[in-house]
Amino acid sequence: MEKIYALLEVSRLESFYNKFLELGVKDEKDFIDSIDDETLKEMGLSQVEKKRFETMRTRIGKLGSVNKSMQNFSVKYTFPKCSELREINDMDPSQNTLEDLMLRIAIQENIGTDKAVCLYTVDGMPLTDDSFFNTWCFNDRHIENGNEIYAIFTPKENIQTPVKSNPQSRQVPGADTVRCHIMLKGDYEIKVNLDTDNLQDLRNELSNETGIPAHVLHAKDEEEGGGTLLKDLGISSQSVLHFSLSSLNDKYQDKPAFFNSDISASIPQTMKGMSVFLSALYAIHMRHSDEQFLKVIAYIRKLTGCNALALALYQIMCKGEFGTRNQKVAVVEGLYLLFRELLPSFTKRNGLRVIEDHEVFEYSTICWAYLMSQAKENSQHSELYATMRLTCEGSGSNLCEPVRIPGIASVYERAFILDKIRDEQRIPNCTEDNLKETSLQRAINIEKILMSLPRQTQYFHQWIAYDCGHGHNFQVNPEKTYEEMTVGLTVYSHLELTPPLQLTKFGMEGPRLILIDEDNCAVYLSPNKGQQSLVQVFDCLAGKEKAVNVIELANRLKDARTDQTNKIGGVPEEAILVLVDASSSMAAVCYKQDQTRSRLDAVKQLFLAFMDRTSAYSFHHIIGLVKFGGRCLEFHEFTETVGVFQGYVNSLEACGVTPLYDALNLGISKLSDVKKKFPDCRLRMLCLSDGNDEG
Repeated sequence: MEKIYALLEVSRLESFYNKFLELGVKDEKDFIDSIDDETLKEMGLSQVEKKRFETMRTRIGKLGSVNKSMQNFSVKYTFPKCSELREINDMDPSQNTLEDLMLRIAIQENIGTDKAVCLYTVDGMPLTDDSFFNTWCFNDRHIENGNEIYAIFTPKENIQTPVKSNPQSRQVPGADTVRCHIMLKGDYEIKVNLDTDNLQDLRNELSNETGIPAHVLHAKDEEEGGGTLLKDLGISSQSVLHFSLSSLNDKYQDKPAFFNSDISASIPQTMKGMSVFLSALYAIHMRHSDEQFLKVIAYIRKLTGCNALALALYQIMCKGEFGTRNQKVAVVEGLYLLFRELLPSFTKRNGLRVIEDHEVFEYSTICWAYLMSQAKENSQHSELYATMRLTCEGSGSNLCEPVRIPGIASVYERAFILDKIRDEQRIPNCTEDNLKETSLQRAINIEKILMSLPRQTQYFHQWIAYDCGHGHNFQVNPEKTYEEMTVGLTVYSHLELTPPLQLTKFGMEGPRLILIDEDNCAVYLSPNKGQQSLVQVFDCLAGKEKAVNVIELANRLKDARTDQTNKIGGVPEEAILVLVDASSSMAAVCYKQDQTRSRLDAVKQLFLAFMDRTSAYSFHHIIGLVKFGGRCLEFHEFTETVGVFQGYVNSLEACGVTPLYDALNLGISKLSDVKKKFPDCRLRMLCLSDGNDEG
């Protein structure tokens, strides 16, 4: 019944759900063969609602829910945290499209109307970036019976829908005929006026003739746009003009576009979280852009089983290619799920701190430090890739209709080989002396890639280590506590927040992370050659590089630090220094009714309760610790991660004299240092003692 409701909800007819149940509707077929216009009228549907019902009924028929003659065809799919392969049956490969498959999955998984479905092949290649090719049937997209598909659910606003143009057909056809060959579609003869029409006019006429949207048609080897006349482009009635098909931009996203904050996770993150997430990814790309990062990718693949995420990270980190929008979706959604598993939550605690779902990306640097640390001992044998060339051997032009010829492994453009055959030119290494058009074989594996990626893509790196298992499917149990993960961040200086004034020092190399606003973390790139107080940063929230005056920034943020003695993630509002008495008097019994508990035991419990309470909230404070007892004072630096003190406090033993005033003087000195670095920070000192002065 959930499927019935989901179908009605998509068509905005969910208010009639109960009435359909009362009529005895049990499955989708009943909408086809049991509901007529009279029934709809009796139910009270308006004319507009009847129109929606008819559209829904047409869609059900198209999706294959009714009996029709077709082969036994099914597609299997899975998605993050799904423990099994699920199956979509009753689909017609000659009619059903990827659009239909996305709708069927959305209904079957009941993801709601605010979510979209992105599909990927089993090896991680994005399948559904190009909305035009999503309307092609399974046969044309080379989706075979039993194929496995990986799905990722994401907010609908993450999926860009191109603006479609509807050119008007001219009233009087042109006097000249131009033959147009469309990628994978064949030849069309179009009437134009060579003396007065330009390329856009020809494309509009071709669109009207074929039904293919004009923005999808791209003339090969010709400058698009502009008003140059066809005759001035050298186009005549004897010409054959080749058109490729794509609703995507010409190429992969560039670096600024990829690291721009224009995609949100399914669980919305804070603005600061998105800036930290993208800036950390940017910094890692700058510092680790080589094959050494393969171990980290292999470890992420092992934890997640998400090949779409691993492939996208391989392209970014190892190849400097920033992929398609759906690959960016895989990175954002995949890393959110992984980071959520690594960080403590209300249902899965691995330390004192609890991090809420909307805060996850604020701790991206800690997660990356953990992943890179753990990956050092991991094998990279799963990271095997075959680089697929998407340009024609011989001409170097981008492929549209890839073919292979006998005896040669390389892939050629069909038109290039036909020209060779027409000119009776022999192709080196071809084993067929008299090559004919019938000898050409379609390169199906390359066609499948071309319909999934931007048309100017020259290479695709296909993952081929299929026998390496399926990974843990985001079912992760971290091997370290949150406090241990936080300490591990200190190994990676480029992932720690750097005080603005530290960047004025000579020789400071990027990348480094820097707060350019209270809720905006950017990437420090380099000093500005013109002025010492200016530095170049990349602002992920703005999606662009800009200059920042670090002296003005330090004044605005009230951060006067010139080094990273206090390694904290921002400007604290409050500093609390806890003094713990561990002198010999603390060994005395605390309560008469409980002879087993000492005063030191009570102080330990109080301090641990204080840690637990403060860790449960995202307070903007830092906490330091001073132990006094005997002849020594021990100071532990201020930190946001108070859990690091737990083991030390538990190990304290009572002994020696009580240097309380020395501890107070030390505390005042340490808090004064904090005040110099953070002028607006409130200061507090707590003393946990029995009040007895020993010695």
